[in-house]
Amino acid sequence: MVASTVRTQNVRAGVQIEAVSILWMVVEAVVAIGAGVLARSVLLTSFGFDSVIEVVSAGALLYRLSYEERGHSAERVAHVEHRVTWITGIGLSLLCVYVVATSVLSLLARGSRNSGTPFAIASTPVKALQPEANAFRIRRTPRTSTE
Repeated sequence: MVASTVRTQNVRAGVQIEAVSILWMVVEAVVAIGAGVLARSVLLTSFGFDSVIEVVSAGALLYRLSYEERGHSAERVAHVEHRVTWITGIGLSLLCVYVVATSVLSLLARGSRNSGTPFAIASTPVKALQPEANAFRIRRTPRTSTE
């Protein structure tokens, strides 16, 4: 009974944390894309599109957590988790394509005055650690029992 209560509290906290993360990533995407278009910066605009990919992955995780929070069976939660894993994997693959594409574009635009931005450079460590932070949160949340 205690483990079930702790699990429910952890899932509820995960939903709240993921909702805040999504709000932050949406703001990040809008600001970066808007600033990138205004500055005609390929890198800054690409950084914004990276945030859109992250929003999709975070939305999939939020869906999975909220599905469990609503009290669905362990079997249904496992099925949703499998689907979310695929969505997140596709999102991360798109993120890899994004990194390669922006790197190539950056090399091609080497002489351009907008080839880099302090905002994109400063946020790189945060971007690099975000997937690991999400994985850590998922690992800390105990699996649903099949009772």
